[in-house]
Amino acid sequence: MFFEIVYILSGRCIQTVGFDTHQFHEGDFIFISPDTFHTMEVFDDNSIVINILLRHSTFRDMFAPLTYGNDLLSEFFSSGLYASNQFQYMAFHAGKDEVLKNELLKMCEEWMKPDKYTDQILVGILTMTFAYLMRHYSDTLETSVSYHTAMPDDFLIMSYMQENLKDVSLADVAKHFNFSISYCSRLIKSSTGVSFNDWKRTMRLRRAEHLLLSSNYTIAQISDSVGYANPESFIRTFKKEFHLSPSEYRKNKNRIS
Repeated sequence: MFFEIVYILSGRCIQTVGFDTHQFHEGDFIFISPDTFHTMEVFDDNSIVINILLRHSTFRDMFAPLTYGNDLLSEFFSSGLYASNQFQYMAFHAGKDEVLKNELLKMCEEWMKPDKYTDQILVGILTMTFAYLMRHYSDTLETSVSYHTAMPDDFLIMSYMQENLKDVSLADVAKHFNFSISYCSRLIKSSTGVSFNDWKRTMRLRRAEHLLLSSNYTIAQISDSVGYANPESFIRTFKKEFHLSPSEYRKNKNRIS
């Protein structure tokens, strides 16, 4: 499975994503999630389109910090990593931004003449590009969520769950948004493909993974911060998901980096 990034260097293209067709122009960045049906058409010789494929496993290993925020870009990459179908695509309309254009051309040049440092350089360029897009062009953001619904309730729910992850319940979410519990449960299931409890578990493990790799917190502290009743329950759940204990996971990842 791949995340796909499309950048329109010049001209235009027609991109079909799922059942929808969109026309994109120079300076547009389009992010397409794994397992999303899509096609692209370029109609003239003056149009140049850069296409980047990021393997699912590569993204998880190298770009995991991009999934830890509370913004739409983080939710997009998280939904792709954890096999929910919340987003099919996201697009930023950056126009004739020379900074972005130069960074993408640097990537192409690096790819054409690789050496042992190429992977790190490509990761650095892409990470900067993602952050730059959110800083300067979040107001141009177009997504499969905003395209189909007037108000992305599912994204607001996910943000609320992230902010209250330690002790959030389905009843809390429903009360906060003035929804019935049954409607809230259906909305979460339709957005993520799993139940509220399964999605909360996924979010807790994602945050625990981040804390293991980015902090010196003990296993007990991490367990408590993500809402487990005791460290034993956390360790058992983590090991079932990652096939390693939290301590083993931290040690292995630190050894690789």
